[in-house]
Amino acid sequence: MKRFLSLFLAVVMVFTILPYEAKAADGDYNATITFIDNTQKFSNGTNTITKEFTNPNEAIGNFGKYDNGSGFFKQYFVGWSNEANPDGTSLYFSHENIGKIIPNGGEKTLYAHWVGGLDLLTLSAKNGLVIDINSGVSDKETLPNNLIKVSEGFDGSSDKYLVAYYDQEKEINEIKFSTYLIPHKYVALMTYANPGGVLSNAGDWANLNDGAQYTHIDIELNMDEDITVANSLDLSFTSYAFKPHAFISEDNTRLDGAKVQAKNDPTVRMEASNNDTNPNHIKLRNTIRNDFNTTYSIVGDYAQVTSPYKLESNRIQDFIIKKDIAKNLAKNNIGKNFGTYENVNKDLDFLISNGFIDGISNPASLKSEIPRVDSSDFSITFVAPIARFDRNSLNLGENEDKQNEGFSIFALNGAMNSDDFNTGTQPNIELSQAGDTFIKDDNYKIVETKITFNGKDYIFKGWNTQADGKGKFVTRETVITPDMLNQKDNDKVEEDMTLYAIWAEEESKPEPWMPVKPIPDSGLLNKEDHKAYMFGYPDWTFRQEGNMTRAEATAMFARLMKDYPKEQRTYNINYPDVAMDQWHYEAVGYMSEMNIVEGYQDGTFQPNAPITRAEFATMASRFDELAKTGGANFIDVENNHWALAYINSAATKGWVNGYPDGTFKPNQSITRAEVVTVTNRMLNRKADEVFVIENIDKITNFTDLTPAHWAYYNIQEATNGHDYNRLENGIDEDWIQLNGEEFNFAVSGYAE
Repeated sequence: MKRFLSLFLAVVMVFTILPYEAKAADGDYNATITFIDNTQKFSNGTNTITKEFTNPNEAIGNFGKYDNGSGFFKQYFVGWSNEANPDGTSLYFSHENIGKIIPNGGEKTLYAHWVGGLDLLTLSAKNGLVIDINSGVSDKETLPNNLIKVSEGFDGSSDKYLVAYYDQEKEINEIKFSTYLIPHKYVALMTYANPGGVLSNAGDWANLNDGAQYTHIDIELNMDEDITVANSLDLSFTSYAFKPHAFISEDNTRLDGAKVQAKNDPTVRMEASNNDTNPNHIKLRNTIRNDFNTTYSIVGDYAQVTSPYKLESNRIQDFIIKKDIAKNLAKNNIGKNFGTYENVNKDLDFLISNGFIDGISNPASLKSEIPRVDSSDFSITFVAPIARFDRNSLNLGENEDKQNEGFSIFALNGAMNSDDFNTGTQPNIELSQAGDTFIKDDNYKIVETKITFNGKDYIFKGWNTQADGKGKFVTRETVITPDMLNQKDNDKVEEDMTLYAIWAEEESKPEPWMPVKPIPDSGLLNKEDHKAYMFGYPDWTFRQEGNMTRAEATAMFARLMKDYPKEQRTYNINYPDVAMDQWHYEAVGYMSEMNIVEGYQDGTFQPNAPITRAEFATMASRFDELAKTGGANFIDVENNHWALAYINSAATKGWVNGYPDGTFKPNQSITRAEVVTVTNRMLNRKADEVFVIENIDKITNFTDLTPAHWAYYNIQEATNGHDYNRLENGIDEDWIQLNGEEFNFAVSGYAE
């Protein structure tokens, strides 16, 4: 699949000079300037003339110099320079004031600078204008709301390649687009100075055909049909020589509703009502600024005049790549190496943008066509990130060749078992044939859940983003967010995320992390006050499909306790992985002291491990009497399962549900959406849906949550403190008002 953006420019150049106004200097001023012109004599019959200036605001002047010679040997005066053979870095135009050149007065020599018409034609045929797409725009500015994998060429005018991660939450991918025309200094000087009006601007301006004889630049964009172009474009064109004239259709007629308002400013902002029969075709005609209308005339110095002409979009939403296009590109690139910043893989499937320029160079009678000059390629594509599963057993004595458990693709902001690429395959040991789901057996673990070294057994605890287990535990249901990519911007490795197997030494079979005896309902939880007990993240997301750690679950229930410490204190706990300077220390210490939670037999609490559905059902059930039930209610919870009584009790009370296939999935991590649903049922809290919708601008809104989500109202119940009346049925609520109150614990510095 190849994508093309072609750019057509017809160029004939002209501009005249205007007086330059300088501010007067205080005190006496005297400057003596010797002007030397080795091409054309002055009125005194010599190549040298001296002039004294007593006013720093006086223009340098041109002494009547415009052109010299005839035919192909004709030359044109453009300004004065400090050097006899100037490189252009010290060129002054005749309208600039003398005080700018020599502010404090004194003596100075200036040399006349001429440009030959033949030189101009030669330059036009070679490198008079160079076109470059997104010159000076970084890869991150080009796709401003995407995470970039690799890019190449954005530090110059060479071919540019940009490889971005596919993000399944993004319905559109916005492009920052700009095109630079880089003029050779002679071209820039001639178009701006237009000595003696040598470049003509005659012709029928109503004629919008390609062959119109008046001076103009046509910028023509032909976007691929897979790139969506807005119906109304907000564009800017910057040049000291040209101004926008009209938006033109494919058949060279003026588009109705296209607004162009040129003025005496180098940058002109335009609204393009793109109502052509082909909205992916955009053509802007630009004419010379000095068309004898001072409204559009401007002055500039050498640096400004020789700066690139630039056409750019002001709104990134004007040019977008829709989700289905990005997804197809990512699918087509599966199995291909992405390359590095130094050498992006050119075999990836790209959207390719490019352009070319041609036109007419017409200094007096030296009219000549400008041969076509092509731009560099500008290529964008999307790829599926790749995770590598690392056995992480080198420190246990296994060989290095056993560490790679396989590669798997995924989509950002999707879970591996439910993202846009899922087809049910397993990770593959070969990178080029990466699978698209998680390594699993029935419990979503590697096949070997126990390994033995030197007579010691080690139990598999889960997959973690860090080899030491201090990162985030990831299951098939975990939503993979950009911050979890531990390999982004790292071209030394091929994968984008490494998931490490975490092993713990097994001395004896660990007991569940909560005591087995339930605590009768003694009113420990505050069920009357409907304050907020769950919170979002600093980026205004709730991450409803994300996991909840054991520390987070402990802290949530600690906040809901009626009786809790109101100030900091120390606790007699000996968990080696829970320190006093950690945010969850107070909650874990208090709940452990109350015998509501406890750690493993190896002494750890494992606060950052995701809490499973069985563990959460057990924890919830401990705040109430266990319901009397028989055998297993779910086909995957056997009679000898350690949490059988708790799961059955919670299910009998309607707190938890199983799945349509009759399973409970006890070892699956519980999501934040499931947590608030279960907790609301425990607390007999049910959102007033009418109030929520009518006050949607006042409630807590999360950027990743919409009313269409199945747990939307349960999340609103948990995150919005409110006053309420209980209806007669004992279940429904009539919300009176939002009160902004929150359940807090002794230390409230933690924000989820």
